[in-house]
Amino acid sequence: MDNDVTERKTLMTGRWQLGLLLCLCTADALATDTGIRLGLIAESNPLMALLYEDSRLSFYLVKLAGPILLMALWSPCSQSPAVRRLLAAAIILYCSVLLLHACWIALSLIFLA
Repeated sequence: MDNDVTERKTLMTGRWQLGLLLCLCTADALATDTGIRLGLIAESNPLMALLYEDSRLSFYLVKLAGPILLMALWSPCSQSPAVRRLLAAAIILYCSVLLLHACWIALSLIFLA
C-alpha cells in the first residue's frame, strides 16, 4: 500500500514539474519571439535562428517539443532518479533563462523609453 501511494505521489509531483517546465518553455519562446520582433535581441542558437527565419511555427514546435515529449513518456520513466534530476535541472535552467529575458526587457524599457 505504501509503495502505491509513493508511486502516485512521484507521478503527481512529476506531472506538476512537467507542467511547470512546459509553462517556462512557452514563456521563453514568447519572450524570445517578442525580443526578436522588436529588434531587441537576436536568437543566439544558430539552429533555432534558422528555424525562426524559416517558420515561426517550427520555432515554437521545436521549443515546446521537449517538454511535450517528456510528458508523453513520463509514466514509464518517472521512477528513474536520473530523469527526475534532469527535470529539476531543466526547470532551474529555464528559470535562469527567463531571468535573463526579464533583465533585457527591463533594460530595453529603461533605455528605449
